[in-house]
Amino acid sequence: MKKNNFFIFLLLLLAHSVLLSQENTKVKIRTQDQIYFFKIGEGKDSLVTKNKTDLFYYKISDNKKPSIALHIYNATFQKTNQENVFKLIHTPGMKYRLIFTEANTESKPAKKTPSYKEQIEVDGTTDLKEIKIELFDLKSERVLLTNNFVYKEN
Repeated sequence: MKKNNFFIFLLLLLAHSVLLSQENTKVKIRTQDQIYFFKIGEGKDSLVTKNKTDLFYYKISDNKKPSIALHIYNATFQKTNQENVFKLIHTPGMKYRLIFTEANTESKPAKKTPSYKEQIEVDGTTDLKEIKIELFDLKSERVLLTNNFVYKEN
């Protein structure tokens, strides 16, 4: 009986030392080519209500900014105080596009990666009745994502 107890004690001691001696490994996750675009707020996904569900989150990784545009039919986006959050403004009959342009870096020291700022431009008119938002790849000239919304004042 004493041999069994001693053997069990040695096994527990060995297991404990093995658990304590494990090296912490760090996992590095490389984040690139990320695009986030979604409507903020509760309610139906396809309904935009003025001052209630008219906020959108739009974030894109720096390496994709020069090649992505947002085409917006019957609405435009207005920057808010929150980073990457835009307010949808209903503008019937108008078409806009949101692009990223390289920020002026003359006064700043040279960086390895350029910084970008959002720029919203008028892109013509439209006959569509609903609000349509397209995520567009400028390099391949194709639509990556299309969302249609119905606008409601209140």
